[in-house]
Amino acid sequence: MFHIPYPPARTGFWSPVTSTLNWCEEDYYATIYFAEIVNSLTNALFLFLGVKGIISCRKNGHDFIFQIAFIGYFIVGLGSLLFHSTLKYPMQLVDELSMIYTTCLMCYATFSFSKSTKARAILGSSLLGLSIFITAYYHYLQDPKASSDRNWCIHLYHLGHLAPALP
Repeated sequence: MFHIPYPPARTGFWSPVTSTLNWCEEDYYATIYFAEIVNSLTNALFLFLGVKGIISCRKNGHDFIFQIAFIGYFIVGLGSLLFHSTLKYPMQLVDELSMIYTTCLMCYATFSFSKSTKARAILGSSLLGLSIFITAYYHYLQDPKASSDRNWCIHLYHLGHLAPALP
């Protein structure tokens, strides 16, 4: 079978690895500046889509919450780029927690539409409380499985609210 072998392992610019996760790429195989070059560079798409979304929101006069959500999308891309470039634990937090915060922003944007001020305040406070709890819990545990389980729970909750609106 045809394959190109990886070059020998080497120490990277950002070594040593301190993250609790390490994905399927060999570390620093293409350059000493990107621990996982493919995972790092594919996040350029998230950066592009975040900027494009912000520009579109401004151009078309969409509610400010959508600009905030696209800023979150951009930060997810940047955080993921930084994490996969360095494999450092602080950048892992930026990567994973920005996903949680952006998901909460999108939940707020989706479920607060045409709701009363009181309902919006309750939803916003609940999502803020959830974000604070997840941040503290994740930092305390430092367990990647807990992170994955938490993300699934948030997505299932979101799906549960959207399902009744389906035809």
